[in-house]
Amino acid sequence: MEQKNYAQRVHVPEEYLDEIVIQLIASGKIGNLLKVVADQFYVVSPVMIETLIQFGYKNQLNKLLKFENIIYNKDIYYTLCEHWGKQKAEIFLLENGYDTIVEELISEECLVACQRWDILLKRSKFEILLANNQYELVFNCPLGQARLAMLAYSQLSDEWLEKCCADEKNIASEIHAVEMFIKAPRFATIITYLVNTKRWDVVYKVLEDTKFKKEKDTVFKLYSRSFYDAGYKKVPYEAGQIQIYINNRDWSMLVWAGEYDAVDWDAYYQAVLAAKKSGNKDDVRMSRSAFVHYAHEAKRKDILRKYGMRMEVWKKYREIIF
Repeated sequence: MEQKNYAQRVHVPEEYLDEIVIQLIASGKIGNLLKVVADQFYVVSPVMIETLIQFGYKNQLNKLLKFENIIYNKDIYYTLCEHWGKQKAEIFLLENGYDTIVEELISEECLVACQRWDILLKRSKFEILLANNQYELVFNCPLGQARLAMLAYSQLSDEWLEKCCADEKNIASEIHAVEMFIKAPRFATIITYLVNTKRWDVVYKVLEDTKFKKEKDTVFKLYSRSFYDAGYKKVPYEAGQIQIYINNRDWSMLVWAGEYDAVDWDAYYQAVLAAKKSGNKDDVRMSRSAFVHYAHEAKRKDILRKYGMRMEVWKKYREIIF
């Protein structure tokens, strides 16, 4: 198919185009009008629209606006609003595919009426979308504000709330997820869900925020053992649940907490020897030097003497024990 060579067309100065358009409309030569629009890459102006409407060619307006080579002017929005009223003008533009011309001007009410959820999403109007049951659309939006809006939405069902919380494990940045949870008004519900689903990592990071001290004390006290098992070994100490260390024979955490009277020093020493034999250096308190340090802090020179550690004490503290 031969391509049209628009560069060879005669260019009519812009100041004369409106006059030509008015004459063509007034004489009923709408077909010629479309040819002028095609040849001149005509910018639709309020003058042309007003003239079409005044001469009773409203039905031709849509045909003209859909023409291949037309160039749009945002003033057509205001002109149509003036003649038809805002609601009718906006619906006309939306329903006939002209939203890209005046997308930022069209009211939210009209976007809802025409179900243009895509434009509302582009505007980040998440609350409006949620109020119109567009949960899936908001849920799949990659913006962090979208998920936060869902968590903050008071009418969100428990099913969707759980879905939002569960999906946080797929977010690349846990810190970002934590910030979202902290800001959410339904904090207690969210924490409860995270606890029930054993998301101790997120719960711990959330409760580290100083404004949740009361909630932190309560949750830590109730779930000390769970946090401990998940690797957050300082939680029992913060919650006053030292018995967890004792029951678990965790001498490392007991000496860290300064609970020397609860330590079985003979068992602690055997654990230090076992760690050395296995080559496990993950716990700095499970070494011979650490054992010497904590025994000295606990004033258990008898233990140091028992295991022949006089030289270690002298090297570290310049003190002789007998």
